[in-house]
Amino acid sequence: MKSRHAAAFALVGWYLMVPPLTSPGSEKYDTQAPLSRWQMLARFDSTAECTARQTQLMRDAAIASLSPQELRSRGITTKEYDAAKSRAFAEIGMYRCVSSDDPRLKRN
Repeated sequence: MKSRHAAAFALVGWYLMVPPLTSPGSEKYDTQAPLSRWQMLARFDSTAECTARQTQLMRDAAIASLSPQELRSRGITTKEYDAAKSRAFAEIGMYRCVSSDDPRLKRN
């Protein structure tokens, strides 16, 4: 690999993205919006790091959706629940890891 190609490859990172709201003040997300309109939540050096964070956020969303009885049966404390809920978005599975050089990120 030529050194300039290696340097370019090293600059590629990964973004954890979330879709825009369907309208201002809405609590629903437009998962069909073009990727160029999605918001970056975090940047990572590898796809593994991004995927790990994505998995944690989806786990948080799942915890946030449990009833009080389910929380108790799973041994989840109120503190754990509150922390998960504060980190979670309403819809499970809407997070996406995207390479920083993905052409869909460019605005049309």
